[in-house]
Amino acid sequence: MKTPANSWDFVAGALCLDFANTVGGNRGGSCTETLGGFGDLAAWLRAANALPVKTLRAIQQRARERPQEAARAFARAIELREAVYRVASGLAASSPKRRNAARLRADLDLINDVLAEALFATRLRPISRGFELAWDLAPPRPDQALWPIARSAVDVLTSPRLARLRECASETCGWLFLDETKNRSRRWCEMQSCGNRAKIRRFRQRRVPGKGFSRRPTR
Repeated sequence: MKTPANSWDFVAGALCLDFANTVGGNRGGSCTETLGGFGDLAAWLRAANALPVKTLRAIQQRARERPQEAARAFARAIELREAVYRVASGLAASSPKRRNAARLRADLDLINDVLAEALFATRLRPISRGFELAWDLAPPRPDQALWPIARSAVDVLTSPRLARLRECASETCGWLFLDETKNRSRRWCEMQSCGNRAKIRRFRQRRVPGKGFSRRPTR
C-alpha cells in the first residue's frame, strides 16, 4: 500500500472508497495522511479522472485566486472523507460495529449536504447522441471538488454492490474496497502489499527456531 503524498492507488472499485483510502495505514493505529492541502486534493481528483480536465483547471484557478475559499473546501473534503469512511467501515466490518446513531446521522447529513449542492447545479444538456447530466456552475468553486465524491458515496450506499463492501483483513490497514470476485473471497486491499505481508507473517510464525518447520500433529 502506498502512502507518500501524491502517490495513490485506486483499488477500491468506487471513487468514494478510494478517497477514503487516501489515509495510509489504520486510523485506529499508525496512519499516514497523503493529502496536505487543496493542491493535493486537486491532484488526486486528476489522477482519479473524477472531473473533466477543463473543469478541474477552472477550479484550481479559482482556488489560487481565493486561497481561503480553497482552504475551507479542503477542510470540508477531509470531513467528507472521514464521514464516508465511518459509514462504509461500519457496514464492511465482518462483525457488526456498534454504531452511534447520532454520529451516523451527522455523517449522512454531511454527505447529503454536499449531494444537495451537486444536485442543485446539475443540468440536462444535449450531446451528439442524446443527452447527459452535467454540473453547470459559473464560476466554478473549490468545493465543487467534493461533488463527485458525494455522488459516488450515494451510488455505493444505494446499490446492490453495497453487499460487496469490505475492509482489508490486515490489522495494520483500514482500506475499503468492493469485492467483485465471483465467490466473494477477496480479503486484501492489494494482494501484492497487504496480502503478501500476511503470507510472510504466517510463514515466519510456522517456523520453530533451530528445528526448521513445525509439523501439524497426525491424527
